[in-house]
Amino acid sequence: MEIIDNFLSSEELKRVQDVIFSRSFSWHMPPPYSTCHNGASLHDDFMYFNHFFFDDHIPVCKSYSSLIVPILKKLNCAAPIDVKSIIIFNKLFDKCDWHRDHSYDATTTILYLNSCNGGTEFKIGDEIKFVKAEENRVVIFPSQTDHRACTSTDSSLRYIINLNYFK
Repeated sequence: MEIIDNFLSSEELKRVQDVIFSRSFSWHMPPPYSTCHNGASLHDDFMYFNHFFFDDHIPVCKSYSSLIVPILKKLNCAAPIDVKSIIIFNKLFDKCDWHRDHSYDATTTILYLNSCNGGTEFKIGDEIKFVKAEENRVVIFPSQTDHRACTSTDSSLRYIINLNYFK
């Protein structure tokens, strides 16, 4: 696992935040009883919305090239698998269930877009490691790593971009 603070330049981060934080950005509720790509279910109380930039082998959002491709280049991505932004509401759950983004050898990166005392827990062996959500921090880890979202108590919303890709 690798954690990098100040991953994007101030200008790059502002460009991403201006789009994702805007009132016109379209958020979508996942279908009921959503599962991760590896089939792990997310419990009924895990309330969030997402916006896919890349899915099913193609870009699915017009801002993919301008916002996401520069991030993927910085990550040395050879081929994206899926990329989505997620907004998580703190009042609706504390932690989602443990899950893996993919069951095969790939890389996952979480880019935190705002700071709060929420974050992501990782199960590594017998240990639980918590990574706090800090604006412009990325955490890079194997897609097969068990992890879960943790909401905050000091902010009503937590914004991330979740990137899954091959190096």
